Amino acid sequence: MRRWHLRSGLLAGLIGGISATTAVAQDADSSERQAREVVQPAVLLLRVDRSHSEQPRVRVMEPAGLRWPLMVTQGERRSRSRLRGGKAELGDGYQLVRSWSPDGRSSLQYMIYHADLSHPNVAENWRRLRRAQYREAEREQEHERHKRFLRRRGEQLKAANREATYDGIALLRAGAYRQAAIVLVRAGELDQGDAGSRLHLALARMALGHDAEAAQALRRALELQPKLVPMQLNLADNYISPEEFARHVDALAERLVGRADVDGAEHFLLGFMEFQRGRYDAAHAALAKAAPHFSRDDRLKMLLSLTKPARH
Repeated sequence: MRRWHLRSGLLAGLIGGISATTAVAQDADSSERQAREVVQPAVLLLRVDRSHSEQPRVRVMEPAGLRWPLMVTQGERRSRSRLRGGKAELGDGYQLVRSWSPDGRSSLQYMIYHADLSHPNVAENWRRLRRAQYREAEREQEHERHKRFLRRRGEQLKAANREATYDGIALLRAGAYRQAAIVLVRAGELDQGDAGSRLHLALARMALGHDAEAAQALRRALELQPKLVPMQLNLADNYISPEEFARHVDALAERLVGRADVDGAEHFLLGFMEFQRGRYDAAHAALAKAAPHFSRDDRLKMLLSLTKPARH
């Protein structure tokens, strides 16, 4: 029994000694690693540009972050750092290890420094730079969040625009022209770059006798999507019947004949609708009246060319 206790005590002592030795070794390794981390020089990369002004512009390239206030000229403020003997004066704790100019250009120079983080001067500047890096990272994250929000918002607006446009077309085909105009105006507001809602708005406005507003909506639609100009768009399908479309175009022509203050855009509206109806001579006549108002309009020139009467 005594031998067993003796052996147990020796074994426990041996294990305890090994554990203590291991702990001491681990502590020593940890201390040595921490010492290496503190003593090991950090790398500082500067970009010096002398091409823009007499005062060189010094920028911190690595570690990436905001401009170091002790080194950069901002506005009319003069930089507190200076360049002497081809290198930046950064104070104690910085050692220039390499200087490089691409293609031998003297106006642009990169300087690589070792920075001793254990030095008080370097440590304070390094802490400032690290804080600037953190702030820059936070701003970048906020910028990315804002971009994602705008993308989601843009997708939502486009989806709402499509839905409102479909509703407006349905109302237009049902003959509810005023309600269609209201919904289609909202569709255009949801997507400022959408041509379809504005083209259908022109049809609803024309049916209501709002000729100037219809002409404005049509012009905007063709500005957004010039490819629509020579296309046969089957606009009659957006009314109860083809006869209804023809009736509204004829009514537009009668209104314009009876008025003395017809705008060039309204003549363009009539010419475009006649072109869509396949009445090319009537379209050309209306477009010719619009020509003095839009002498440099490529859309008008194209329609005039397409509707030009045949020569026999």
